Amino acid sequence: MRSLYTVLGTIGASLVLASAAFGFGSFSVELIDHPEEGYYFQHHLAAGGSADNRIIVSNPTEDVASIILYPADAICSASGGLNGTLRGVSPTKEGTWVTPSVSAFDLKPGEKRKVDIHLKVAPDATPGDHFAFIFVELAGTTQTDPTTQSPADTTSLGVMVHVNPRFGVLVWNTVPGEQVLDVRLDSLRKRVDKGALLLDLDVQNSGNLFVKPNLSWTLRGPRGNVVASQPEQERNILLPGAKYTLSFPVRTDRPLIRGDYTFEANLRYFRTGVDEIKKTESLKVRLP
Repeated sequence: MRSLYTVLGTIGASLVLASAAFGFGSFSVELIDHPEEGYYFQHHLAAGGSADNRIIVSNPTEDVASIILYPADAICSASGGLNGTLRGVSPTKEGTWVTPSVSAFDLKPGEKRKVDIHLKVAPDATPGDHFAFIFVELAGTTQTDPTTQSPADTTSLGVMVHVNPRFGVLVWNTVPGEQVLDVRLDSLRKRVDKGALLLDLDVQNSGNLFVKPNLSWTLRGPRGNVVASQPEQERNILLPGAKYTLSFPVRTDRPLIRGDYTFEANLRYFRTGVDEIKKTESLKVRLP
C-alpha cells in the first residue's frame, strides 16, 4: 500500500500536515517516532485500546510564541481533501479519542517543548479507519471554515500554504475487524457556470476504509456516439461515510442535440489486504 503520505496528496485549505519538522516561521512542530514514509501517527488498536505519541513544538523566532493545542474531528471538505474542525468546535467523533498533555503554553525565543498525545479508542468503536487531529496553533489567530474550502491540487503532503498558521497532527487508527471497500456514485446533475456546461457527480464512501478512487468517464449521446470523455485520474481522499461532489466540464466541437445522454463512469479503488475493485456505472442525464 502506498503510504498515507502519498495517498493524502490533496489537503484542505485550512490545514497543513506535518513534515518531520515543519515550520511556519512563528513555530515548528516535529513528530517523534512517526512512520518513516509518512508524517502522521498510525495505530491498529482494538476498541478500548490506548497509545501515546509525542511531538516537539519549537519557537525559532526572537519573540515569545503563545501556543494552543486542541483536538478536532477529521472531515472531508466539500470537494474532497482531509481537514479538521475549527478551534472552539467541540469534537463529537474521533476527535474525542485524542488528548494533548497540555492545552496552552508560551515558548521563549529558541525554546522547545515536548507534548504527549494520548489516544484512547472508544469502547464501541467499529472496525475500519478512524482519523482525528491535534492542532497546534498560535493564540489569537483567526480561522475560516474548512468545509467551505476547495482543496489545492498538490503532489505531496505538507505543501499547502494559507494565512492561518494551524498545524494538524494526524492520528490514524484502524480498528481490527471486517474491512469494507465500497464507493458509490449517485445523483448526476447538469449546471451552467459562466456559459460552460458542467456535470456534477456525487461520490459516496459507503465502506469503512479511507480511499482515493480512480475515475474515468465517457459521455454518450442519444445515438450512442461518444460526445466527451476523460481518462482515468486519481481523485481526492474520501473518508468512511463521507461524500463529495466532482464536477466535469463538457467540451464539444459542435452544439449538443437535445436528448437523453448516458454518463459512463469507470471506477477503480483498492487497499492492501483488500482486493482491487472495478465497477462501471451508467447514469442518465438530459442535455443540453
